[in-house]
Amino acid sequence: MSTDAKLDLILNNMVDLQQSQEEMKKELKDLNEKTSILSDNQILMKDEISGLSEKTFMLSVGQHQIKEELHSLTNSTSTLREEFYLFRHEVNDRFNEINATLTRIEEDQTKDIEAILEEISAKLDERDQRDFEST
Repeated sequence: MSTDAKLDLILNNMVDLQQSQEEMKKELKDLNEKTSILSDNQILMKDEISGLSEKTFMLSVGQHQIKEELHSLTNSTSTLREEFYLFRHEVNDRFNEINATLTRIEEDQTKDIEAILEEISAKLDERDQRDFEST
């Protein structure tokens, strides 16, 4: 191989090498752009994850508050049941007292009416007796 052929071969190899280097630079530039996009996407995902973490925390706090309110409502319901039970017994006791009082009043009135009727009957008997004696 002649020197010119060798030089042509070296020159062609250098041109190929330069083209390869340019292609590699272009590929590196593309890879850098893709890496930059991936980095941006990663930052966005981290922000979204952070936002989701905050929302999850808020939901957890909300769930805890709901559990506390439910517990409070359960206690209130239990207290209301106890109060209603006591109230119902008080009403029943009071009803029984009123009923007993009414029964006593009715019995007393019956006795009073019977006594009045006996008194009237006795007075009528006395009057009849006097009328009978006077005639």
